[in-house]
Amino acid sequence: RGLGRHRMRIRPEEGFVAVFTFPVVFGNARRLDLLAWGEVGREMGKPPPDMEDLRMAELMAPEAAIQRVFFWTSDWGEIKHAVFRHREVVERLVEEGFEFEPADNMLEWLEALRAYGVRCCIYADEPRAKVEATLAKAGLSDHFDEIISSEEGCEAFEDVLLTASVRLQAPPNQIAAFCERPMDITAAHEVTSRAIAQIGLYKAYELLSADACYRDLSDLRVYDIRKFFSNEDDGAPQLQLQEETEVKR
Repeated sequence: RGLGRHRMRIRPEEGFVAVFTFPVVFGNARRLDLLAWGEVGREMGKPPPDMEDLRMAELMAPEAAIQRVFFWTSDWGEIKHAVFRHREVVERLVEEGFEFEPADNMLEWLEALRAYGVRCCIYADEPRAKVEATLAKAGLSDHFDEIISSEEGCEAFEDVLLTASVRLQAPPNQIAAFCERPMDITAAHEVTSRAIAQIGLYKAYELLSADACYRDLSDLRVYDIRKFFSNEDDGAPQLQLQEETEVKR
């Protein structure tokens, strides 16, 4: 135990874990949703939603989004059919070859984290088998130590982070949550985790509560994240890393 604490003081980055949401890892994930909703809308003779609509829709159940964001219908039967059709279209598009593409510099960033012994976890609101297949196809399977899927029954992002804490045997205050929504930043802070927010879906001024923000992963270094997890409460001097792993553009 003593040696473990000493190692944490020297290399605190090995004590924290990184939890990524699926859209952060796969930059075109919402493109699939947009295509599917667009097709459903055309079938109903309604205007397809845009990315702003999709952003708002994520804040509520799909049934509510159809009524209050897309403004397609208030008929409950039509609403349920539209939700069912959306799932069908998503499945078909994936079967027809839709490919999830890792975000720019994601592979390099994951390799940088792995080089420093940082354990990584991905969360996706999909069955585990689908997540595993997507990671394998993208060549990212070896870069994630844990997968949290829809099968875990997490109702909120707080639950995701606490589940990751148990799975990876790290306290919540040693988790760096890579996310992109203000609500996820709040959730991370609720369980004492750090939030590293991607600018894109939301503008920088909407993510001010994050511990750090980035537009591209090449803007980040392991050292930047390490600073959040230095042992400030035990009075031990912190040794700086001799190297900084930086993702090259």
